[in-house]
Amino acid sequence: MCKSYAVVAMEVIREDWEFRKSRHNPTFGQERIASMIGITRSQLAKALREEKNPTISFLYGCATALGRPVE
Repeated sequence: MCKSYAVVAMEVIREDWEFRKSRHNPTFGQERIASMIGITRSQLAKALREEKNPTISFLYGCATALGRPVE
């Protein structure tokens, strides 16, 4: 089964988040990332847990906040 762009992008965001969390880097705490995206920390945590497709604005905001290329 072919994955959609949104599914692949969310997998990358989750892997990136897990990597940053494992390094205990306070610069990339959920509270800070959420505020950079313009959502609450609980919304970010929920988005990282859910299996549904995220919105393009969430993907763009998260990539920008984490300093990752949007492509």
